[in-house]
Amino acid sequence: MTELYVGDLVEYRHSTWQIRGYDGLVLEMKCLDDGSNCAYPVGQVLADETFVGPSKQGPSVADQRLFDLLTPERRRDAEFWYEHMYEVRNGVAMRDHEMHTDEAPAATVSSRLAMKRAELMKAGVQVSMSTMWRRWSGFNRQGVIGCADRRGMPGHVRLPQTDPRVEAAVRAVKIHFADRSTPTQKQIIEMARYRLEEDGVPVPCRSSMYELIKKLDRGEHSTGDATARRSHANSPDRAFGKVIALFPGEEVQLDSTPLDAMVLMADGTVGRVDLAAGIDIATGTVTAAVLRANACKSVDAIELLAKSMVPQQMVPGWRDNMATARNYLPNVMAAEPELDARLANKPVIDVRGVVVERGRIFVSEAFVRALETRGIEYRLAPPYSPTAKPHIERLFKTIGDDFVRWIPGYKGRSVSHRGRRPEKDAVWPLPLLQALLDEWIITVYQNRPHTGIRINSAPRLKLSPNAMYRALSEFAPSLPRTLTRDEWIGLQPHQFRRINRYGINLLNLIYDSDSPRFHAMRRTKSSNRKQNGKWEVRYDPNNLLQIWVRDESSTYDEHGQPVFRDNGWIECHWVLAKFASVPFGIDVLHAIRRDLGKEATGKQVLERAEAIHRQLLGGPAAAPRRPLSRAEANAGRTNLGRQELCTAPPDSQEPVDEDRSARSEAAEPLRPLPEVEPMRPMRLSMSW
Repeated sequence: MTELYVGDLVEYRHSTWQIRGYDGLVLEMKCLDDGSNCAYPVGQVLADETFVGPSKQGPSVADQRLFDLLTPERRRDAEFWYEHMYEVRNGVAMRDHEMHTDEAPAATVSSRLAMKRAELMKAGVQVSMSTMWRRWSGFNRQGVIGCADRRGMPGHVRLPQTDPRVEAAVRAVKIHFADRSTPTQKQIIEMARYRLEEDGVPVPCRSSMYELIKKLDRGEHSTGDATARRSHANSPDRAFGKVIALFPGEEVQLDSTPLDAMVLMADGTVGRVDLAAGIDIATGTVTAAVLRANACKSVDAIELLAKSMVPQQMVPGWRDNMATARNYLPNVMAAEPELDARLANKPVIDVRGVVVERGRIFVSEAFVRALETRGIEYRLAPPYSPTAKPHIERLFKTIGDDFVRWIPGYKGRSVSHRGRRPEKDAVWPLPLLQALLDEWIITVYQNRPHTGIRINSAPRLKLSPNAMYRALSEFAPSLPRTLTRDEWIGLQPHQFRRINRYGINLLNLIYDSDSPRFHAMRRTKSSNRKQNGKWEVRYDPNNLLQIWVRDESSTYDEHGQPVFRDNGWIECHWVLAKFASVPFGIDVLHAIRRDLGKEATGKQVLERAEAIHRQLLGGPAAAPRRPLSRAEANAGRTNLGRQELCTAPPDSQEPVDEDRSARSEAAEPLRPLPEVEPMRPMRLSMSW
């Protein structure tokens, strides 16, 4: 506590002043540099940045409060030593106030302390000279509280006696193992000992080294999980900031992770799936969550983005999948009226910016181009820093704790948490698990108050994502925007190809259309000179049975000036599409090409794709079966999972070409194949 008395010297405005008087509001001071006299308000002097108080410091209020925390024994001991130190300093006892005239007082402090020690020893108090000096120092600094035994009291610290070079060596060894396998404490001590012996530094005993390692640990997981240690090493050594979004859709975090559950695939085998999800920072709303067999690809990231920008009701095949799941679990799934009532409150987020990790699917050219098409801001998180996107990481933990743990086939987050045979449980098929996840998000997560969702006007009120969206919409309403069919096509990957007489050659597959406009575009060049007249072609990596060609034309206005027109997209079908019983994606095509070669014809691709699906679905074999390669089996399972979840473009509002439909119906397939039943493995399962 700073106390000002008349006569004190203070620093003010880079000059030395002496306080001459004080009337309660104004300080009268004299400048010792130029001799001038001035009067200043007390608040102005104390609040000035150049003010420096007197050098003497009296006992503070905080130190006096510590005296009240002492036990009665320690308080009496402090008063005992205070009386004796007072006598050492002043030569007068506090109680009798009589001078000791039997012998002259010693001239130095050392001699006076020695005399007091001898007096106490005669009285039966055993005390060392170092203790006398410690009591004397505390008495001069803090008065009675300085004479007290403050061990275990607030503010009492014991300075370390370890050589700083030993601490530096241990820290260097810990940094050495930041990106390596987890060491033991013994290994850290031995490596630090070797470095210290080379430098000629005395090494403390082993117990002291263990205490030093415990002291230097700041939650860095030096001998714990390697992943947590690397994450901590990559994070900045400062307090974490808080991501603030002012309106819905300003920042949406996207990520994918393996799901800790076993799932029944379309071919009846049990495997793992990946979960890809997005969360809005401003409201905490889950924009979309998709499950994919094996690992997520770039097409899944694009689909996640597309589903984030459309209402749940408009997702192709979503209602059919929910109805099918409701038939199998009528007592578990919510009724359709109840689900629609909850779904009406789920907000549709207009995505304006995304934050993604540096995974391959989120840095791919197709995903980045899809964001550029919609004008969405693209931000990459720092490498190996999950703390840069904490909301989506916390969402994955919430889904794992509140949803995945309660379903059959849960296998734990690691091998040490795994059951004996989780794949032997009555695991659920992928479409059913997707339906249950969507229902849980709509009915539970979106309506449950969360600790991290708060508003500044009511900081103690916990809100649900739906309530937070309604609160933000009161002062920052966002326009409802959704994807049309043309915009959905614009999100898909693209290539530039020529339109030949036979059609378009894309990925060594021939596509053609009966449209008169497409016929007029054959063997012509587009207006894109940078691509040497090639036409823009979009394709769905989930379904290569059709592609879309951008219809561009150049006309002249009434003034004779050339005008560019975008007439939309022309849908072209694979020439062998009518013979395929199950649509196949680009991963199946790549697996077939790796086995048959890059020059495989379209007929060979069709036969091999049908053979893969027939073997996975257990259908009749027209010829002796050839064993599937690992790549073909994985690609086939992924493709069947995507087709079961009905990933297709939104419904078109264009009129249907009746002639073309009639021609398609009149065409006879070369070889009839059994129709694919949705969720067929569930019907064949003994548990259902």
